[in-house]
Amino acid sequence: SASISAELLDNLDLDMSARIGWDRADATPPTFSWTTTFSWQFDLPLPFLITKGRITGHVFIDVNGDGKMNKGEAAVQGAVIETERSEVSTDADGRFRFPPLEPGTYTLSVSGLPLNARLASEPTVMLDAGKTVDVNIPLTPVTIIDGVLFNDVDKNGLKEDDEGGLAQVRIVLTDETGNERDTFTNGQGKFSFTDVMPGKYRVSVDSVTLPDRFVFTTDESVMIDVLTGTPPTVVLGGFIKPKEIVITFQPPTADFYFTPDNPRAGESITFDGSDSFDFDGEVVAYEWDFDGDGKADATGVTAETTFPTPGSYEVTLTITDNDGNTDAISYTIDVK
Repeated sequence: SASISAELLDNLDLDMSARIGWDRADATPPTFSWTTTFSWQFDLPLPFLITKGRITGHVFIDVNGDGKMNKGEAAVQGAVIETERSEVSTDADGRFRFPPLEPGTYTLSVSGLPLNARLASEPTVMLDAGKTVDVNIPLTPVTIIDGVLFNDVDKNGLKEDDEGGLAQVRIVLTDETGNERDTFTNGQGKFSFTDVMPGKYRVSVDSVTLPDRFVFTTDESVMIDVLTGTPPTVVLGGFIKPKEIVITFQPPTADFYFTPDNPRAGESITFDGSDSFDFDGEVVAYEWDFDGDGKADATGVTAETTFPTPGSYEVTLTITDNDGNTDAISYTIDVK
């Protein structure tokens, strides 16, 4: 007998063997037999073995801060939950469900959140094969505090429709622990603080940034208790007390505002210089420079223009009073 073995390819073997038999004592013919065997080694994944896991959960606004979704707490629809391998979004009940994922550690990033909520931290999930991990993603409720600082012309402590605002005044928001945030009023005296978390706050004015001789006709600061929803608009106002001695030929004071507050490229913007004033006379001329070249592009108390592309544009108003005195003021307009 004899045998031969050969490796044809990786993991593929060929075995051949042969045998000859002959009994010379009788007349039986000789016998001959052979065998050929192929062997192939390979890995076969078994579909009935579970190799992956799944991550599910829901996103909600956690009003009481206990990390659980309680009765009356709103689910967040349309939030996008993402891992480095997959992305899903929440349904009307705030639920989400990833397709099967390989075992491992996943950090869930969340986007597409409403303006009244924010994520405190991204959750991390340990996923094992054959397991489903249900994740609560609680969002912290936040709100916006809006307000205005107005020029109280009639000194009655109430803002009238024809009373303008004071621009470029620093407004300070202070929480219960003394932490401060600040912002500045725009051309209409308006200001806002976003992403304000629940708590008690004081809204005040930095007196250093107020015009000289400014006298409040409202409270100088306002306390706000932020719970849920949008708090009322903060209204602060006062007037600029005239000097006791009026100087002849005193120059006028230029000021203006514009609408809309957040203009877009190609959108018509209206500029209004009616907040300009002259203590000892009247303003007789208004000149508007929209392109920063120092030349008047429009005249009159109001003017309109458009900016064709997004960017920051400096707009200057120059006024002249009846004595020939002038004043100018510039604001930067951010066009989206």
